[in-house]
Amino acid sequence: MKNQHPQTVIFFDGVCNLCNALIDFVSQSEKKSPIFMASLQGETAGLYQLKNQLPVRQGPDFQTIYVVQSGKIFEKSDAIIVILKNLKKLSWLGTALKVLPRPLRDLSYNFVAKNRYLIFGKRKSCRIPTADERHFFLP
Repeated sequence: MKNQHPQTVIFFDGVCNLCNALIDFVSQSEKKSPIFMASLQGETAGLYQLKNQLPVRQGPDFQTIYVVQSGKIFEKSDAIIVILKNLKKLSWLGTALKVLPRPLRDLSYNFVAKNRYLIFGKRKSCRIPTADERHFFLP
Protein backbone atom coordinates (compact mmCIF):
# COMPACT_ATOMS: atom_id res chain seq x y z
CA MET A 1 0.00 0.00 0.00
CA LYS A 2 1.59 3.28 -1.11
CA ASN A 3 -0.21 5.59 1.29
CA GLN A 4 -2.60 5.46 4.20
CA HIS A 5 -5.65 5.89 1.96
CA PRO A 6 -5.80 3.30 -0.81
CA GLN A 7 -7.86 4.11 -3.88
CA THR A 8 -10.40 1.30 -3.44
CA VAL A 9 -11.32 -0.51 -0.21
CA ILE A 10 -14.07 -3.10 0.15
CA PHE A 11 -15.54 -3.29 3.66
CA PHE A 12 -17.34 -6.59 4.16
CA ASP A 13 -18.93 -8.66 6.92
CA GLY A 14 -16.03 -10.88 7.98
CA VAL A 15 -18.24 -13.68 9.30
CA CYS A 16 -20.64 -13.87 6.32
CA ASN A 17 -19.94 -16.83 4.02
CA LEU A 18 -21.45 -15.05 1.01
CA CYS A 19 -19.34 -11.94 1.65
CA ASN A 20 -16.23 -14.07 2.03
CA ALA A 21 -17.00 -15.87 -1.24
CA LEU A 22 -17.17 -12.47 -2.95
CA ILE A 23 -13.84 -11.48 -1.39
CA ASP A 24 -12.32 -14.79 -2.54
CA PHE A 25 -13.58 -14.10 -6.05
CA VAL A 26 -12.26 -10.53 -6.09
CA SER A 27 -8.86 -11.50 -4.69
CA GLN A 28 -8.48 -14.21 -7.36
CA SER A 29 -9.76 -12.10 -10.27
CA GLU A 30 -7.81 -10.00 -12.67
CA LYS A 31 -8.32 -6.42 -11.50
CA LYS A 32 -8.03 -3.11 -13.32
CA SER A 33 -6.60 -1.44 -10.22
CA PRO A 34 -5.53 -2.54 -6.74
CA ILE A 35 -8.44 -3.36 -4.47
CA PHE A 36 -7.90 -3.57 -0.73
CA MET A 37 -10.22 -5.35 1.65
CA ALA A 38 -11.15 -4.91 5.30
CA SER A 39 -13.64 -6.57 7.58
CA LEU A 40 -16.40 -4.36 8.97
CA GLN A 41 -15.51 -5.85 12.35
CA GLY A 42 -11.87 -4.73 12.01
CA GLU A 43 -9.70 -1.81 13.01
CA THR A 44 -9.67 -0.10 9.60
CA ALA A 45 -13.48 0.04 9.43
CA GLY A 46 -13.49 1.56 12.91
CA LEU A 47 -11.01 4.24 11.83
CA TYR A 48 -13.04 5.10 8.72
CA GLN A 49 -16.17 5.26 10.84
CA LEU A 50 -14.52 7.56 13.41
CA LYS A 51 -13.57 9.93 10.60
CA ASN A 52 -17.23 9.88 9.46
CA GLN A 53 -16.16 8.32 6.18
CA LEU A 54 -18.11 5.11 6.70
CA PRO A 55 -21.72 5.06 7.88
CA VAL A 56 -21.47 1.59 9.45
CA ARG A 57 -24.70 0.50 11.03
CA GLN A 58 -23.77 -1.40 14.16
CA GLY A 59 -25.56 -4.46 15.36
CA PRO A 60 -25.10 -8.19 15.52
CA ASP A 61 -25.30 -8.45 11.72
CA PHE A 62 -23.96 -5.99 9.19
CA GLN A 63 -26.55 -5.49 6.46
CA THR A 64 -24.43 -4.07 3.66
CA ILE A 65 -21.09 -4.06 1.95
CA TYR A 66 -19.29 -0.75 1.49
CA VAL A 67 -16.74 0.35 -1.05
CA VAL A 68 -14.69 3.47 -0.53
CA GLN A 69 -13.19 4.59 -3.82
CA SER A 70 -11.25 7.81 -4.22
CA GLY A 71 -12.91 9.20 -1.09
CA LYS A 72 -16.47 8.35 -2.20
CA ILE A 73 -18.59 5.83 -0.28
CA PHE A 74 -20.76 3.29 -2.09
CA GLU A 75 -23.09 0.81 -0.41
CA LYS A 76 -25.47 -2.00 -1.31
CA SER A 77 -25.94 -2.51 -5.05
CA ASP A 78 -23.82 0.55 -5.89
CA ALA A 79 -20.90 -1.08 -4.03
CA ILE A 80 -21.35 -4.30 -6.01
CA ILE A 81 -21.34 -2.29 -9.25
CA VAL A 82 -18.09 -0.54 -8.26
CA ILE A 83 -16.51 -3.91 -7.44
CA LEU A 84 -17.59 -5.39 -10.78
CA LYS A 85 -16.33 -2.35 -12.70
CA ASN A 86 -12.92 -2.85 -11.07
CA LEU A 87 -12.68 -6.40 -12.43
CA LYS A 88 -11.43 -6.54 -16.01
CA LYS A 89 -13.52 -9.51 -17.07
CA LEU A 90 -16.74 -8.34 -15.37
CA SER A 91 -16.68 -4.56 -15.82
CA TRP A 92 -19.37 -5.00 -18.52
CA LEU A 93 -21.69 -6.53 -15.90
CA GLY A 94 -21.23 -3.55 -13.59
CA THR A 95 -22.15 -1.24 -16.46
CA ALA A 96 -25.20 -3.36 -17.33
CA LEU A 97 -26.47 -3.45 -13.72
CA LYS A 98 -26.13 0.33 -13.45
CA VAL A 99 -28.91 0.63 -16.06
CA LEU A 100 -31.43 -0.86 -13.61
CA PRO A 101 -33.07 1.68 -11.27
CA ARG A 102 -31.31 1.82 -7.91
CA PRO A 103 -34.49 1.12 -5.88
CA LEU A 104 -34.96 -2.13 -7.81
CA ARG A 105 -31.29 -3.10 -7.43
CA ASP A 106 -31.35 -2.31 -3.70
CA LEU A 107 -34.60 -4.22 -3.19
CA SER A 108 -32.89 -7.33 -4.56
CA TYR A 109 -29.73 -6.57 -2.58
CA ASN A 110 -31.70 -6.12 0.67
CA PHE A 111 -33.48 -9.46 0.19
CA VAL A 112 -30.16 -11.30 -0.22
CA ALA A 113 -28.53 -9.36 2.65
CA LYS A 114 -31.39 -10.14 5.01
CA ASN A 115 -31.31 -13.87 4.22
CA ARG A 116 -27.62 -14.49 3.55
CA TYR A 117 -26.82 -16.15 6.90
CA LEU A 118 -29.81 -18.45 6.51
CA ILE A 119 -28.93 -19.39 2.92
CA PHE A 120 -25.12 -19.31 2.95
CA GLY A 121 -24.26 -19.64 6.64
CA LYS A 122 -22.03 -17.73 8.99
CA ARG A 123 -18.50 -18.27 10.31
CA LYS A 124 -17.73 -18.37 14.01
CA SER A 125 -15.03 -15.72 13.61
CA CYS A 126 -13.79 -13.21 11.07
CA ARG A 127 -11.84 -14.26 8.03
CA ILE A 128 -8.09 -14.57 8.35
CA PRO A 129 -6.36 -13.84 5.04
CA THR A 130 -3.97 -16.37 3.57
CA ALA A 131 -0.30 -15.50 3.11
CA ASP A 132 -0.98 -14.73 -0.58
CA GLU A 133 -3.89 -12.41 0.28
CA ARG A 134 -2.34 -10.62 3.25
CA HIS A 135 -0.95 -7.66 1.26
CA PHE A 136 -4.50 -6.77 0.09
CA PHE A 137 -6.10 -6.95 3.53
CA LEU A 138 -6.20 -4.04 5.93
CA PRO A 139 -6.44 -4.72 9.68
